[in-house]
Amino acid sequence: MTPTTSGRQDLLARHCLSEDEFNKTGLQWDVLDKIRAIHEAEMSDLQHSAEYIYKRFLTVPDVHSVKVRVKDPDHLVAKIIRKKIENPDLEITPDNYADHINNGPYRN
Repeated sequence: MTPTTSGRQDLLARHCLSEDEFNKTGLQWDVLDKIRAIHEAEMSDLQHSAEYIYKRFLTVPDVHSVKVRVKDPDHLVAKIIRKKIENPDLEITPDNYADHINNGPYRN
């Protein structure tokens, strides 16, 4: 679902991002809405893949814990905005967003 203008402002506020910070990124809401829609469409498949990987890791004797999650669409959009604030030259599109977002705590 595409957020309304008030929904977008609410998203920014919930993630401690200002309208000014967003505007400086050069990101367009229609691009973020498209990324959100792609992610939402893929969430079920992502969850199934995550559960499969989780179960496989649990069979490895040296693995003592595993944590998996599929990023919430609002958190995904907020992360894209933060990434763009941190690196203004970063080009994030619906075709490449996963390359910039799908990194855990050990990659940047």
